[in-house]
Amino acid sequence: MNLYFSPLLLLISFATTSYSQDFINCNKEYLITRLKDNGFENNPEAHYYLKDSTNQVIALFNEFRYSRIEYHITNNTCDSISCVSSCDQCFDGTLNSILSNKKRKWKTSSKNEFTSLKNSKKVIENNEEKYKVLKLKITSSKTTGSLSFLIYNNWINQSEYKRLKKVKKYKETYQSY
Repeated sequence: MNLYFSPLLLLISFATTSYSQDFINCNKEYLITRLKDNGFENNPEAHYYLKDSTNQVIALFNEFRYSRIEYHITNNTCDSISCVSSCDQCFDGTLNSILSNKKRKWKTSSKNEFTSLKNSKKVIENNEEKYKVLKLKITSSKTTGSLSFLIYNNWINQSEYKRLKKVKKYKETYQSY
């Protein structure tokens, strides 16, 4: 039984690592080029499948379509990423690949939420400092039959920003099961 799952898990981990890169705030052409470089084709029979539309790029992987990653595009820039998976290992691999990105320095902001202060943008409105940061939120759990997360830009106030600066970088491994 374990021998059957080992090649499948190897395929899943390779696929997950190759395309779960963080493309938030990247332009659409760069995103598509990088996905195609990692094996995505416009062929529904392939293990990898890429669909491009005006405001959305969808990436599916493996023959059973266990995981679906959607890149939302606004003004030719990826402003959010969502992942839905019916496979625990696929979901965990994708999520852990993103959370282990050393450039983002993800921090746990609350249960099932992570924040990256890297490349945050500071704005002052009405004498109040606000920061545009990147947030990753696990939006559903195994109890719903599928797992999902969403990455998006979020505005936080100065006190929340200062609190998060003191939080150590997330170094654990997320497990949904």
